Amino acid sequence: YEALVKHVLFIKEIKWACIIFDEAHRLKSRKTKLGAAVQKLSKIKCKLALTGTPLQNDLMELWCFFDTICPGSLGDESDFKIEYRTPILQGRKRTASRRVLGRASHVREKLEKLISKMILQRFKTIIADQLPIKEEKVIFCRMSDSQLAVYDRVLKSPDFQMIIRKNEPCDCGRPMERGKCCHQTCPEGLVWPRSHPAGGACKNCPNCVALGCMAWLTKIGCHLELLKPRPDHSEEDQKYYSDFARMAFGEEQLEAVGGLQPQSRLMDLASTEHCGKMRVLEKLLPIWKKCGNKLLLFSCYTKVLDILGKFMTSKGYQYLRLDGKTPSHMRLSYCDHFNNDSSIFCFLISTNAG
Repeated sequence: YEALVKHVLFIKEIKWACIIFDEAHRLKSRKTKLGAAVQKLSKIKCKLALTGTPLQNDLMELWCFFDTICPGSLGDESDFKIEYRTPILQGRKRTASRRVLGRASHVREKLEKLISKMILQRFKTIIADQLPIKEEKVIFCRMSDSQLAVYDRVLKSPDFQMIIRKNEPCDCGRPMERGKCCHQTCPEGLVWPRSHPAGGACKNCPNCVALGCMAWLTKIGCHLELLKPRPDHSEEDQKYYSDFARMAFGEEQLEAVGGLQPQSRLMDLASTEHCGKMRVLEKLLPIWKKCGNKLLLFSCYTKVLDILGKFMTSKGYQYLRLDGKTPSHMRLSYCDHFNNDSSIFCFLISTNAG
């Protein structure tokens, strides 16, 4: 896809008989560079899409996907919104009447029937007898005391209280919820002002900052180093991360985690003191190693892969790493190297590139 974006003007001049999109769930938006490039291939009549990942629960992404593969199959964008999206979304509301729910169900069934004509779906059950038995264990990792303290401090901050308490009765006395009355905005916070530089509320306030707040909580639960500004951040991002880190850590704890500058010493990064997940990993590694297993460690944060790399080195484990900076032509050889070299115990992989 990266090559397509780069060379689409040359590629579209070729008279292709057919185009096959692998990992086709990436075609869910026309606002991306890939989406714009694919639209330039609209003259190709035969298009096939392959994906093992279901589309997200967003009806306009669904329309974009099918309109890219089979133009006009779900009508144009405005017709699709009127005929399908609006009644289905109305049926999802808690206040929806039985009539609205009935219409939403009818429209959803109609859409599913229409889509089913364009999909050939296959499940792993077809080859279940050929697959090795899968053993899945989910291990819940308690956060460290440091993480819990930061988590609690962040939840008590203005932005997060705005989201947490948005459905409570407003304290002004009017019979309205806080999020629809006096607490739609949070100018005294950090997350809300960043997404509203002009200072005014948008139509989705206060819900518009919910995902941003959840992202911070995810970082806290993953590793506290993720809260610190990085050297490659812009000046604006440096200030934002610094302000958030000061609020999250507090002066006393900020000193305990090495200040605002990212840790660089191997032993500091390899320490499990401030990370619950790494404490659990530290206990599991020798067990897996003794059993002769090989290990794939995934993270959506490359900074976490940096930390895990230092951790593996400190424990004497050999590892390989695959992320967005790994050249495309080298990736398969990395996989072969990992599979064939018994001395390499672990493969660190970013979820996006892997």
